[in-house]
Amino acid sequence: MSKFTDNRGFTLMETMVALTIFAIVVTAVLTVYVQGYASYHANNQKIEVQENLRIALNRISRDLRQAKSGLIIYKQDGSPANDGTGTKISFLTASGENIMYGYDPADKEVEVKRYAAGNFQPVVSNIEGLEFQFNSDTKLVTIYIKGIKQNSNPPVACEMSTKVQARAY
Repeated sequence: MSKFTDNRGFTLMETMVALTIFAIVVTAVLTVYVQGYASYHANNQKIEVQENLRIALNRISRDLRQAKSGLIIYKQDGSPANDGTGTKISFLTASGENIMYGYDPADKEVEVKRYAAGNFQPVVSNIEGLEFQFNSDTKLVTIYIKGIKQNSNPPVACEMSTKVQARAY
């Protein structure tokens, strides 16, 4: 009688099959997790860009709705835009405050200058472009803004626009 007849264990082949199945399951679970995390991170980056754009549009629109007179669109070089399209806008509010919004391509941000303060202050950053269009017939100001998050891979870009009725011109 052999002393190995009553042993109950796994053969080498059974162990290898079990380890292979375990490795496949773990790999599948990790792949789903990594893809989910990458999607989560990309969506967070996009949300951040969209939030910056919304903040800029809301602030500009709110101030523009209070415009009393003196609405002028400027080109990037600071000269008045004869065609009503430019990257800066200035106006006088009902409270008598002169405000200018503009795009700073060097710092990639939207800036505001309240003439009482005297200096341009950043509103939001990670901005790729800002454009104002004024239709003098309808007294409608259209604001186009584009944001980008460069430090994400791939870079996340988003565009938004809004229209504001100028009450006084």
